[in-house]
Amino acid sequence: MTDAPSRIIVVDDEPVIRQFMQAALSDMGYAVETYGTCAEGLERCKQFDFDLAMVDKNLPDGNGLEICVALAGADCKVALVTGYANLNSAVEAMRLGVAEYFIKPVDLDDLEVRVRRMLAELKLERTNRRLLTELAEKCQELERFAARDLVTGLFNHTHFLGQVGVEVTRSADRQCFVLALISLDRFGQVNRLVGHAGGDAVLQKLAALLVPTGPTNPWGPAGGRFLAGRLQGDTFAVLMPEATRNQAAALLQTLRSSVSEESFGSGLPRLTVSIGLAQYPTDGETAGLILDSARRALQEAKACGGDTVLAVQPNSGRDSLTDITRVRALGGCIANRAVRFDYQPIVSLSKGGLLAYEALCRPTGNEFRHIGELLDAAGSAGRLVELGGMLRDVALLPIGDLAQDCLLFLNVNPQELNGDALYQADSALWKHARRVVLEITETDEISDFAAAREQLSRLRAAGFRIALDDFGAGYQGFTSLALLEPDFVKLDMGIVRGITAASPAGRLTRHIREFCADEGIATIAEGVETQAEVDALCELGIDLMQGYYFARPSPPFCAATLPPRQFSNVDVPSLGVAKRLGLG
Repeated sequence: MTDAPSRIIVVDDEPVIRQFMQAALSDMGYAVETYGTCAEGLERCKQFDFDLAMVDKNLPDGNGLEICVALAGADCKVALVTGYANLNSAVEAMRLGVAEYFIKPVDLDDLEVRVRRMLAELKLERTNRRLLTELAEKCQELERFAARDLVTGLFNHTHFLGQVGVEVTRSADRQCFVLALISLDRFGQVNRLVGHAGGDAVLQKLAALLVPTGPTNPWGPAGGRFLAGRLQGDTFAVLMPEATRNQAAALLQTLRSSVSEESFGSGLPRLTVSIGLAQYPTDGETAGLILDSARRALQEAKACGGDTVLAVQPNSGRDSLTDITRVRALGGCIANRAVRFDYQPIVSLSKGGLLAYEALCRPTGNEFRHIGELLDAAGSAGRLVELGGMLRDVALLPIGDLAQDCLLFLNVNPQELNGDALYQADSALWKHARRVVLEITETDEISDFAAAREQLSRLRAAGFRIALDDFGAGYQGFTSLALLEPDFVKLDMGIVRGITAASPAGRLTRHIREFCADEGIATIAEGVETQAEVDALCELGIDLMQGYYFARPSPPFCAATLPPRQFSNVDVPSLGVAKRLGLG
């Protein structure tokens, strides 16, 4: 098959020159088109489907250099033809990338030699460009082979661990991130049932679930910066920048559930994954150490029987066997509601009576000595949201025995603000929304205050009131106060313990109370135990208090012992604020 003839266009206002060029170039074997004006030439040049343009410099409606400009960078050669040659025009033509400069009258032999040379150069340039493009594509393919796993398309072991090292360097200012290892349970059985090709198909389907922006991904936030890789065999890894241990565990719990619900093909049983995760820098300050910690967590998740998310628990002082036992016990605790609640009153000194009760959880089994251990296990397993829903359901059971003018404070972890579990309008919680104060704990866990504000607005619209717990104990307390605009602030008992009006804690309390009063926020002092603390808090203008001085936590709903004196100097909330908070 012979190559198609090269295509040449000629733009010249002299009919004789056009006829000469048409005949001469056609005899040389080229396909030739001729045009007589600059406008025609410019219009024809828009198509860029020719190999050589021979353009007269002086045209009746413009300068041929305009056509040269229009063809600058095009995949063709350009030659300028002129009967009025001078040095300036030649220099301008060269500056515009013109390949040849013909002076009229054109010599036929010279024309043939120079045209063939231009077209040969063009062919060589096109070949070189094609080879360079193929080389770049091959280099990209080699880079993909070097960085990507051939079966799943995810990053391979070497490249992924390199990215962990990059993240360690980026997070050297102590910013945290999470590394999670994910392994299919009993994958050897899959290969026996469907062969290695079927096993590869299973790995590919799991890999698709791990990509946060993928169309089938149900667990990662849209646009998330998670990085997924395949380390070896059926073990995958996910790098989660700027995530905390509990945030990552909750997301990975959703992934675990999605995998267990996914169909991986006919002839296969339900497949599950074990997930172990570790947080930088708490669980390791180098890429190697953080990987070792995640591997240890994965091994413990496997030891739990699989289908489990488990995080490394820093400084727990417990051995692995105890951790595994507690993770196993957590499922039973949630399923069997193995908890009870005590209720501690919150008193209003100006009102001389009760404002509310706070529900305080007490685990009933032997595995968890107190609520902190239960929450640690739930955080490790990514089940804080599930646990929180169960706890509130149990805490609400005796609300029918609560006086109608009393509120009930229930704890909420910030993780529970995301997702749907907290927003079920037909739930018992929402039925009693106007009598419930949702007490936000662990405000240091909040990273997206704009999203948290939006979720709290939804809850307020339903009638809930919002409180911030342990104010003054964490680094983000004042940020949370300013950005979340709660209805109540509960002073951390560390501030209250031994407080006097003249002490630094007393001065801080006065400033907090004054700020909150200006913003329509009620201040509650918790952990009040002595008459001296009551007196100091009254002097500082605190009206609402909670602690052993008034009543110990007990089954619902004990009376509170009020002080045997009148406190006339407490700062009573304004009428509008009091009515909004249920104090009037």
